[in-house]
Amino acid sequence: MNFLNQNALLGFLLVVLLPTASVFGLSCLVRRVAPLAWLRRNNEVGGYKYQAVSAIYAVLLGFVVVAVWERFHEAEGQVTTEATAWTTLNRLSIGLPEAAAAGVREAVLGYLDLTVQREWPAMARGEALPEAGLALTEVTRRYLAIVDDSSRTQTVVSKSIDLLAGISQARRARLGAMAGSVPKVLWFSLVAGTVIMVAFSFFLASENLLGQAFMTAMVAFTVTSLLYVAVLLDQPFSGPASISSLPLEHAASVFRAGRT
Repeated sequence: MNFLNQNALLGFLLVVLLPTASVFGLSCLVRRVAPLAWLRRNNEVGGYKYQAVSAIYAVLLGFVVVAVWERFHEAEGQVTTEATAWTTLNRLSIGLPEAAAAGVREAVLGYLDLTVQREWPAMARGEALPEAGLALTEVTRRYLAIVDDSSRTQTVVSKSIDLLAGISQARRARLGAMAGSVPKVLWFSLVAGTVIMVAFSFFLASENLLGQAFMTAMVAFTVTSLLYVAVLLDQPFSGPASISSLPLEHAASVFRAGRT
């Protein structure tokens, strides 16, 4: 489903507008093929079954939308956590000897620039960037290479290593979220449920053909719109609703300025 995120307008056309227009046309076609009297005989029994199918589908669709939104929010939080840890690391670097602090800043800026400029576009394609992981390892190596027996420096290095462990964990969580969390079988169930629920309405009839066709099309538009929202949120680093790299860009600017 990545191509739907990469081409938002095309995705909206394929997932929402085209099915809605097709449903409107099919509603009119069914009425021309099937007699009104035959369809109206389905209203009483079919109406109850349609309500049952709609309720089951609404629960499934609502569950998926809430789940992908929570996962999206968690991924956004991981980016903020990572950026906050970097700015805290910058504050702690004040306690390092100047030469060591300069080496750390160089390594950190190498990682942040690589992440913003290359890893973010790669994540939009559903790919990780191994070089960013190596750059993060280089930051840790710079800290471990600091030789200073003063208690202040040792405390700063210890706390910085702990922060780097949290940064590494946040990055792994960020990379884990880029591919989406909804299984393919669940997407299949959602699409099949959409088709069944909309098709069910074709077996019911009202004397007002245009009114029924418009109502059925509005139902299709509502359902497919929510389905498309779920598609967009399921891949949080691509598409029009993608998570911004701005927090990490700000962290990089803080390190360049040498201040908080």
